[in-house]
Formats: sequence, C-alpha cells, structure tokens
Amino acid sequence: MNATQPWNTWSVAGFVRRLREQVKFGYDDAALEGHGRFDVAQVEQSLINLLRNAHESGSPPSQVRLELRRLPFYSTKRNGTGLGLALAREICEAPGGRIALQNREGGGLKVSLTFPA
Repeated sequence: MNATQPWNTWSVAGFVRRLREQVKFGYDDAALEGHGRFDVAQVEQSLINLLRNAHESGSPPSQVRLELRRLPFYSTKRNGTGLGLALAREICEAPGGRIALQNREGGGLKVSLTFPA
C-alpha cells in the first residue's frame, strides 16, 4: 500500500476472518463472496471499535452482528469518550463514503458504513 492511496481490493471472506480474530460477532457466512476496495487497516479499526462498542453497550453477544451489503453521535455506554463513532465517521467519509445511525426495532443501534465501489 502506498501512503497517497491506501485503498486496495480485499476478499470479503479474508477481511471478515481478520475481524473475527479480534472481536466476536455474528455474520451470515453465505454473504462472504466478493471483494471490496478500501483501506483495510482503517476500515478494520472502525469496525472493531463499533463491534466493541456494541458489546460494551450491554447488547447480548448473540445480537452483535456484522452485515456487509453492496449497494450528532451518541452512546448508551456507561464509560468511554465516544471517540470510536467519531473516528469511524472520519475514516468512512475520507474516501467518499458515509455512515448512518438508526434505532433498531426493540432497542439498540444499527450502524451502516457505505464505501464507494
């Protein structure tokens, strides 16, 4: 990777496998096909922060899930600075992506990161 454009094409399966080595989450293994073009280190750190936030928020581990598809921040955590969401936003928006937060039916938060193809 060069410093001026760190985005490379990555296997979705390989990327998810790397994430699972660092934090537990549910994932539909049938969706592991394909590739994505992104700065793996930054996106990985963003997702690790978000997944850890989900665990720390009191969500049952079985409800912490990652879903990958084509196509003011706040937290209910008792501790922390809230910088994880801000950092994820900055990393996501740098290459022209976006981040969206939505309330989940039945409580909790859904975070969606969208990156350009």
